[in-house]
Amino acid sequence: MLIGNGVYVLSRTDYPEIAELPPPELLGWAIATYGEKLAIATSFQASGMVILDMAAKLSKSFRVITLDTGRLPQETYQMMETVRSRYGFRVEVVFPDPV
Repeated sequence: MLIGNGVYVLSRTDYPEIAELPPPELLGWAIATYGEKLAIATSFQASGMVILDMAAKLSKSFRVITLDTGRLPQETYQMMETVRSRYGFRVEVVFPDPV
């Protein structure tokens, strides 16, 4: 599904052949299929960090994106820095448009 600016969000139902893959294999498929066009969005909480770590063990060719609402706790910024230094990712920070 196109959500704008050439960004697509895919679900497992879009590709029945991957519907039952375990997470590491699903990430491997996504990296092999989309390469540098793949972006993983995370809020740097536990589940997002598990996904980033699994994906980083397979490749470093994908993008990492997060939304900064201006109300994030300091720990989130510290985790962003940890991700940058540990994995070498450039974290793309997106800010919402002001109202």
